[in-house]
Amino acid sequence: MEGLSQLGYGYQGNKFLVRFIRLWESCSFHTYYATMLNFILLDANNEQHWAIAPISERDRLFASVCEGFLYYITGFKIVAAQPSWKPIDTNITLVFGKNTKVLDYLFRSSIPCLRFRLCTWPTILSRANMNTVLSDVGGVIIDVGDIEYQRNDIKRLKLTLLDRSLSTIQITLWGEKSRLFQFDFKDYRSKNVVLIVTGLLVRNRTGRIHLTSTQATTLYFNPECEEVRNLGGYVKATYGDFICQVPYDAEYRYHYFPEPSKRTPYLPLYDLLQTRLWVYQKFRCNVTIIDILLRGSHYDGACLECKDSVLDEHVYCCSTCGRSFVTPISSPSIVLLVGDHTGETEFTLQPRELKQLTAYSREEVLRNRRIVHGTFTFPRALRVIKGAQCTFEVVVTPSSYTNTTGNFEIEQVVKYTKMQAGNQFN
Repeated sequence: MEGLSQLGYGYQGNKFLVRFIRLWESCSFHTYYATMLNFILLDANNEQHWAIAPISERDRLFASVCEGFLYYITGFKIVAAQPSWKPIDTNITLVFGKNTKVLDYLFRSSIPCLRFRLCTWPTILSRANMNTVLSDVGGVIIDVGDIEYQRNDIKRLKLTLLDRSLSTIQITLWGEKSRLFQFDFKDYRSKNVVLIVTGLLVRNRTGRIHLTSTQATTLYFNPECEEVRNLGGYVKATYGDFICQVPYDAEYRYHYFPEPSKRTPYLPLYDLLQTRLWVYQKFRCNVTIIDILLRGSHYDGACLECKDSVLDEHVYCCSTCGRSFVTPISSPSIVLLVGDHTGETEFTLQPRELKQLTAYSREEVLRNRRIVHGTFTFPRALRVIKGAQCTFEVVVTPSSYTNTTGNFEIEQVVKYTKMQAGNQFN
């Protein structure tokens, strides 16, 4: 399959299979757009590419893609990468616009879920005070250092990693990026923790090299990829295990809970459905999971395996290859049907909470869907969570000046208890 690097400059109307591995927003006067969306993609040749889009496409594109998932892309431009700034070392940039389409691909692929370009220490030194390219680094956490607070929130966090060359790397995380760090460490207390940090700027202050976070920074704890296994195994064979302790003050503040008057209020489902809002607001609900369903799908009738075949919309089966599937044009939503003593409603599940509840990724859940009375359902995931007693924190989205839209998105799984074989989250 043709990779994106083999294409020439200009408009591309064909479909190309890619995996979106990172996405973020940025503001800079040195880039193609002053305010823009950024995407890091992996193509069929396992090569990384940088794609951008104007901020006007935010709602459409961010609603259509999830990190780590496969998509067909079409209707984009390829231009030369600007030397003034780029998040990865590349010669081309993909520009998405209003004609760009992103289509779900729900089958297996050789494109890996994650891929990093981890910088060696000589590469880091060569990029000192260069603001034109960002760096990805990885190593075993050996120290959680100074933490600065501002109004009970973390302003700055310093980390020290030991990389494969046994060099120590100093990293400073600022603001919201510092809150991505898992201070509780949970299962990581008794073994080496490999941390991959992407999108860092290299700084040289008073002769000391350190890396600082940017808008593009993402943290990965022990991700499932070959680079991490090799790195972690090498450090353990050389030094053994680092039992890295987090400062007591950090743990205390991490578990800080607001005053009772400021806590997220509890509402039964009936009251939640009747709530009038003019701003985004969060509520907690104690519910029982009834079912897990697919909502908001539209189908173009084209089989991904047999390009010229047509799907029978009643049978959901390709007439040529016999595959029982359909191809969504727009990204479908996975929802939980939940109930309490006052009624029932649906909560939209994001990939993180879906995996937390079912232990399956969104791609695995979609791949094992079934049609029951004309409605998509997920029997394997349902076996894990049906009947579970849950406490969810949900975000309620208001419509213009009237009432809620009826869309409830799960922001956090506060408590999840299954009184039989299955997950148990507390």
